[in-house]
Order: sequence, then C-alpha cells, then structure tokens
Amino acid sequence: MSWAQAEERFATKFQGYESRPPQRSLATTIEQALEEGAHLAAQAPCGTGKSYAAQVTAIDYAKYTGRPVVLATATKALQDQYIRDAEDLQELYEPFRFAVVKGRSNYVCLAKLDELTKPTLGFPAELAPLFPMIQHGGTTINGESAPIAPFVPSKPGDHY
Repeated sequence: MSWAQAEERFATKFQGYESRPPQRSLATTIEQALEEGAHLAAQAPCGTGKSYAAQVTAIDYAKYTGRPVVLATATKALQDQYIRDAEDLQELYEPFRFAVVKGRSNYVCLAKLDELTKPTLGFPAELAPLFPMIQHGGTTINGESAPIAPFVPSKPGDHY
C-alpha cells in the first residue's frame, strides 16, 4: 500500500484526519532506508505522526518482502504509542504480527520480590494480592514492573 492509500484509509477511520507533510516525509525516508537495507535513526517532534509513518512503512515492507522489520524507540512512552497504534492498524490491514520487547529493567525481579514478602520487611498490605499474580504467572500482570510501580517502594538502582 502506498502512503497515499494509507492516508485514504486513515481518513475513513479517523474523523478529521489531515495529511501531514512531515509525516509523509518521514515515511518516505523510512521507505528508502528499508529498500537500501540501511539502518535509520530518525527523530521528529510531537504531532508529526511518527508511529503511523514508521509502522505503515514497516508493515508494507514486511508484507511485500516477507522480511521482518525492527522498530525501536528511545522512550517507553513512544513504545506504548506504537503498541496502541499497531492495534488500530490491525483494523486497516490484513492481520499482521508484531512483538514488543522491553529491556530487563522493565520487569520484576522475582528474587527481590521474594525479599519484600519476608515478615521482617513489613511490606505494605496492599501488595499482598500482587505477589501470587506475579509469581505464579497470573494473567493480570505480565511481569512488567510498570503496573505495580505505584505500590512497590524503591530507591535508585532497585528493580522490583
């Protein structure tokens, strides 16, 4: 699908969608890098439409060539935006697969979590329901520390 076709689909899905020249330029730059087999580090200001520009181009390339594409972000916030947008793009495309990989500092260390449960540490009572979910593969928490961060006491360098 060309970028123009993608924009037509965006206009049907997103009320008030308007073409953005910086987004189109970014998509074109990404497409050129993919075609050349080059790595690309791109930066654009908020509101450019980085997520859609990168993902639409990557999806098209992967579907056309059968080769996977890796998109990396500098921030967790942008990574989360990519995830939300990828879910929206599933509705505009034939189904495609994507995976999210985060660094190890984003996951709960079970050894440190076990330390928290020792009676001598006096962990907060509101943490008690979280331990079985994390330790026994519960479906509510996938091992990431973000969902439990507001509850877990930490100091610089600690990863729970």
